[in-house]
Amino acid sequence: IAYIHTHSMVSDLKYSTVSDVVSSWNDLRRVPNFREVAGVKLFRKFFKMEPSAVQVFSFHKNQEIDEKFLGSPRVVLHATHYMQMIDRAIDLLGPDIETLTVILAELGERHSRFGVRPSMYGPMRTALIETLEEILGDKFTNECKLSWAQMYDAIAYDMMWSGLKSL
Repeated sequence: IAYIHTHSMVSDLKYSTVSDVVSSWNDLRRVPNFREVAGVKLFRKFFKMEPSAVQVFSFHKNQEIDEKFLGSPRVVLHATHYMQMIDRAIDLLGPDIETLTVILAELGERHSRFGVRPSMYGPMRTALIETLEEILGDKFTNECKLSWAQMYDAIAYDMMWSGLKSL
């Protein structure tokens, strides 16, 4: 008998956690061109922490992670798209949480096929939280930081589980 994973960590998030995340995200949305600004900052940090991830994005194996690369239209487009995905996910927190869990499962399977390893989720978490902290400043309180860590960990768990299941 095959075990079917039906539990979602995202659906277990507390209201206060979701509220902190949504509130801080709304603050970020007020930054002009926030998806590109935050996305490029995030990937700049992520690639510095996890240079091997460059290969996942179909760049050359020995791609130098320099300013030219980080400012390239392809990186900017991907970074903007990543932030757009987070934007959509946050919009689905709450009453649409079941839709979000289905999307995360599909995303996890796709990321696994592209070569995203579970070890890459930690550096991405750090890059995201550092980016939010840098842009939001004092508005990004320790409580907010903890809420983002909890939400990211829940999303990463759901995606990794689906990704490992698809192998």
